[in-house]
Amino acid sequence: SFDIGGTWTKGVDSKITNCSSSFFIKRLISGRVLIVKSINADNKALEAFLLENDGKTWKYNLILDDKECASSLDVSQTEDGCIYITYSRE
Repeated sequence: SFDIGGTWTKGVDSKITNCSSSFFIKRLISGRVLIVKSINADNKALEAFLLENDGKTWKYNLILDDKECASSLDVSQTEDGCIYITYSRE
């Protein structure tokens, strides 16, 4: 949506590989996009990706947990820029 949800464009494939586990996408205060998701089909290894240029550049990634993950995934950012990622596993 380009008008805060008033109307919607036709959906298109994002080309972001995803498995059946939880994932989270959020635009940060900086304008970058944060994606947190499992990185393989076995739902193992929870990883955060920082995207620039609306996803054209994926320069940064961080493995948050290398065990079976994740459900009830949530991300928040404080006004001063701190990012909090919460999830449960097992």
